[in-house]
Amino acid sequence: MLLNLKEILSDARKNEYAVFATNAFNFDSAEAIIRAAEETQSPVVLMVSQPLFKFFNFEKLITPLISLAKDASVPVAVNLDHGNNMDIIMKCIDAGVSSVMFDGSALPLEKNIRITRELTKIAHTKGVSVEGEVGVVDGLEGSFVNEDHARRKNDFTKTEDAEKFVEETGVDALAIAVGTVHGVFASKPDIDFERITEIRRAVKTPLVLHGCSGLSDDDFRKVIRNGVNKINYFTNLVIEATRAAKEEINGATDVNYLDLNVHAMEAIKDMIKGIMYVIGSSGKGRLRY
Repeated sequence: MLLNLKEILSDARKNEYAVFATNAFNFDSAEAIIRAAEETQSPVVLMVSQPLFKFFNFEKLITPLISLAKDASVPVAVNLDHGNNMDIIMKCIDAGVSSVMFDGSALPLEKNIRITRELTKIAHTKGVSVEGEVGVVDGLEGSFVNEDHARRKNDFTKTEDAEKFVEETGVDALAIAVGTVHGVFASKPDIDFERITEIRRAVKTPLVLHGCSGLSDDDFRKVIRNGVNKINYFTNLVIEATRAAKEEINGATDVNYLDLNVHAMEAIKDMIKGIMYVIGSSGKGRLRY
């Protein structure tokens, strides 16, 4: 069933678990994501990410994603991730996505607030949820380069900024920066768990953590316990699909693309299922929304 982000995350916040969110880069990956959600009976957020549009025609992909979401036996939100172009955001809303993210994290706070507030007013009239972001998550979305990211506390989300942003924009979810990075972690993540708790106490809006591919199971449990309700995870899925494809090529005397693709998508599905169990969403898709 197709729901918006607010509908899905409200239960996650109330019952202290997190919902898995990841990017679909083709129809097969979208099917693998939804199959993982159905097999674990988990709600899920199926995303298309603006920085990844260079790899596919997003306008042609959105319609089948929405169809898959509507046909799913669990709650599915279809979300535009890291949108910063208003024309693209509006195209996605008009195409039927149930949620959009405006990424104004690189903007001055007041400008970020102004644009996000205007978008939220428009989106809410159409039943579409909005995710905003305050603070800067290091690395580039869609980057698979292993870089050494410094833990730049000045870029982390300030509690007072988060509180002001939520109050003045009316967003349905807030992405925060507390030490995760987009892309590959070069070293063990150093997460500011205390800051998550502080922000959670200051705002009622569900919190989102981007760049989670480097987190351990214990990290997942702790960020959720401290107040995170949406986990964005992508890089390691692509790495896992690549590993599975290489394994199939190296282990078979006769390999074809179809077998290769099935093997890679099965690997993605299994990894997602494992994370869904860890973050506590397993079984929550049976709830009435």
